[in-house]
Amino acid sequence: MKKFFTKKVLIIVLIALFISITTVIAVTSNSSGNTFIGRTVNTLTAPARRMLASVADSMEQLYDYLYKFDTLEAENEELKLRIAELEEERRDYAEVSAENQQLRDLLDLSSRNEELKFEEVSILSWTSSNYDSSFTISKGEKDGLELLDCVITGSGHLIGQITELSATTATVTTVIDPDTSLGAMIYEVGELAMAEGDFQLMQDGALKLTYLDEKTQVVEGYTITTSGRSGTYPRGLVIGTVEMVEMDELGLNDYAVVIPAADLQQISTAYVVTEFGLE
Repeated sequence: MKKFFTKKVLIIVLIALFISITTVIAVTSNSSGNTFIGRTVNTLTAPARRMLASVADSMEQLYDYLYKFDTLEAENEELKLRIAELEEERRDYAEVSAENQQLRDLLDLSSRNEELKFEEVSILSWTSSNYDSSFTISKGEKDGLELLDCVITGSGHLIGQITELSATTATVTTVIDPDTSLGAMIYEVGELAMAEGDFQLMQDGALKLTYLDEKTQVVEGYTITTSGRSGTYPRGLVIGTVEMVEMDELGLNDYAVVIPAADLQQISTAYVVTEFGLE
């Protein structure tokens, strides 16, 4: 197709040639008048003139098609560029909207705990081990971070806790890590429990809720938050949502499988809580 369109110049020349020939024949026939020679020329050239007129008309249509094709192709390129610009604007708007929502969530979290202070950090890398769940952040001791500081999302969802610290970086162990254990509360009923990491559940991106009271009714969809009893975590940070309730291997105690509220696969920015008021 492209090779065909590269011959447009040749086609235009042919069109001009056919038009010229047609014009010459027409002029010749008209100039001959009603003489015997003129009538003979008209009769002999009539089929050729009709054919040339038809071919000229076809060539003219082809030229119009090629011209319109070029015009449409140019318009198509302009539309593609405009669509790309709109897509970029949409992405920028989505990013700004998400940042604004995070700031509003943080402001709301701060209003509920006026002594809450936090430090924004970036995630540098995730651990490559299959036996734990942790990542490295972009700030450390010189930035005011301390061991056991908790780390949250902009929405106030608990991500984990600082377990290793250097001058410029820190390691955060997430809520699904097998070494994680913290006081929790079932928001809907106000009952206390323990949120713990579990190696098997970690593979599915989940953790467990244990030490459930026999009288406590835990159902799918319940929200699990930090209890704030240990003094390490502020009260009311959302840990996750109950997915199901299971029986332990011994068949003695129930535990709930909890899906973290923080999307650990998507986070790129986090907030380290450096100070908070005890309740």
